[in-house]
Amino acid sequence: MAGVQAEGYRQFINNTAQALNSEFVSSWSSGKAAPASETPVFLVGFPRSGTTLLDQILDGHKQLQVMEENPAMATVRAQIEAMLGGYPNALSDFKEADIKNLRDIYKNNVEQFLERQPRTTLIDKLPLNIVNIPLIVRLFPDARFILALRHPLDVVMSNFMQFFQLNDATSHFMTIEGTAALYGQIMNFWLQCAERLDLNFHTTKYEDLVADMESEARRLLEFLGVDWDESVLDYRTHARQRGIINTPSYAQVTEPIYQRAKYRWIRYNDQLAPIITDIEPLAATFGYACTAEESNG
Repeated sequence: MAGVQAEGYRQFINNTAQALNSEFVSSWSSGKAAPASETPVFLVGFPRSGTTLLDQILDGHKQLQVMEENPAMATVRAQIEAMLGGYPNALSDFKEADIKNLRDIYKNNVEQFLERQPRTTLIDKLPLNIVNIPLIVRLFPDARFILALRHPLDVVMSNFMQFFQLNDATSHFMTIEGTAALYGQIMNFWLQCAERLDLNFHTTKYEDLVADMESEARRLLEFLGVDWDESVLDYRTHARQRGIINTPSYAQVTEPIYQRAKYRWIRYNDQLAPIITDIEPLAATFGYACTAEESNG
């Protein structure tokens, strides 16, 4: 797999996780927060957790604009090497001018990717931006996060069965064990960031969203501080009008809401058996059971 750095990707996450201790975080100088109008909301989660459905719901609101699958923050991270040296250690070296310059790089990248609508809050939707959360918080201390969750076994199975263009992350999805290992590493990193960085976040579970979309959408919009708008429920029309969606979930979000993707893992219990023990503690942390009886109950 020429050009794919699968082990390097996991090592990058590991290095960031090891650096993210209380002493390191307390060494960060308190920079001036970006104006609220310039602070994005970050929609994250492991791939196949419902981020595309949330994307369409949110982008249907007149006060919100979703940027879809643009690695703007990774572009910023790449600039840090040139400006300040190694990441993540450079996070503690940022001066106010550095933070402003990096915010400008992010903003310019966004504006090259999409035409910003006036008086809207930007929702930066890139599931695996989880790995960039320390950088996000350094640049935007008041950033809010939306975490998309789905049963971990459904997520692992769905990624393993889905065709993806190979990159550093998706190269792990060629085996069920590799998929589960990356899921565990990234979602444990999320938990570490949420605690160490005191993240301001809202969680939406896919299973709850498909069961009662309006209630979940109302809770989400309340978190974002925008008024209720019925148009968010017409996500299918919005998805078709919006055109190409750069994810494997396009066909699904243009269909009526469906329940068939809930707890699909139960039908593949035997095939998933080798990873259930490893996934179970993390599933429990997120409020999911790994037995068919409890999941159906």
